[in-house]
Amino acid sequence: MKYWFPHDHKHLDQLMIDIEHHTGSSERTFPGTVFSMIAFNLGEQSCMVMRRCVVTATGDFDATQGGHMVLYDLHLLVKFLPGWMAIFPSGLLNHANTSLQTGETRTSIIQYTPGQLSQFRNSGWRTQTSMSMEELAVRWDEKRAIRARFAESFLTLDKVKQRHAGEFTILLL
Repeated sequence: MKYWFPHDHKHLDQLMIDIEHHTGSSERTFPGTVFSMIAFNLGEQSCMVMRRCVVTATGDFDATQGGHMVLYDLHLLVKFLPGWMAIFPSGLLNHANTSLQTGETRTSIIQYTPGQLSQFRNSGWRTQTSMSMEELAVRWDEKRAIRARFAESFLTLDKVKQRHAGEFTILLL
């Protein structure tokens, strides 16, 4: 994440540092991670229906037949093999997985940070119910501006080529 999304990595790391100072706890889900949460979807055919997250698919399934990642807003169906990992803005993109064949299993590991943690910190560690209508209006304006900046930070293939020219060969499958 730090390599591909350095701005987001820095933001999430600072959020975790701020939470650690606020709560007095320095425990993270994994040492060095910038994500506050981890979920293990361990059902026979787990699926994702939920700011940026890291998803790792695991299990025993034929990725040519099912288990694809569906990104509805982008009109994309992505073949997602066991062991593959994806980083995407799960809070902004409606997503799910396709069904598997009978007898197959697909599980996943998801690391993420709910956007509400940033909002809570940015609100001075106060909940929305403790704010006036004027304060809430300011927070909504800030939230819209953050979402716009976040959308602008999406990496396109052209941005990847420009940022990492000569470092690797891009293969489109």
